[in-house]
Amino acid sequence: MGKAYLEFEEWSSAPAVGAARRIEFQFNPDQFSVKQAAQWVTVRGSRRPEYVGPRAQQMSVTMFLDATDKRDGDVTREIATLLAACLPTPASTSRRQPLPPRVRFGWDRVHFEGYVNDVDVQYQLFHPDGRPIRAQCTIGLQETERPPARQNPTSGTRTIHRTVEVVAGDTLPGVAYREFGDPARWRAIAELNAIDDPLRLLPGTRLLVPPAAEAMGAT
Repeated sequence: MGKAYLEFEEWSSAPAVGAARRIEFQFNPDQFSVKQAAQWVTVRGSRRPEYVGPRAQQMSVTMFLDATDKRDGDVTREIATLLAACLPTPASTSRRQPLPPRVRFGWDRVHFEGYVNDVDVQYQLFHPDGRPIRAQCTIGLQETERPPARQNPTSGTRTIHRTVEVVAGDTLPGVAYREFGDPARWRAIAELNAIDDPLRLLPGTRLLVPPAAEAMGAT
């Protein structure tokens, strides 16, 4: 059985070549957890909940770091890489589009891709000067199906419009609830996409989604 690993790379519309940084697990995890939840919303005037799609999966896995077999062992570098995955990458920040690194967990036939939600580090053994020799790191991952959308190429402004794909049973109030937590904000999506009937959407259609600030200003 191969070693489990985490890979870190920049978001890109095409697969990066030779750009991924990898941390291999010294010891394959003895367990990991995956959480899946559904999204339901009750539209005003209806008593029945409406299915608006699955929430992104979440994964939690623990990495054990141990450098006691080395004379001057130190796990600071590996821990720093994990903690930095919670922050925007320098490259994305320089483009004024802060994004976390894309993270891929792999272990033979098990694969999970997304970004790091949180890292919990428990330091367990130290050098006399405080440098950690052993640590246990629990990493929370959030699934992503595709990279975040870039600036709208048809717009002359710097407004960023994400896109979502309509699935069977979707309505604009349902999409608005999923994106903004408020089904009443469906008009902002309707105006941006020139939609007249908020309850009739064709599955497979891709909708532009305005920034939350714009949606919250719509009435």
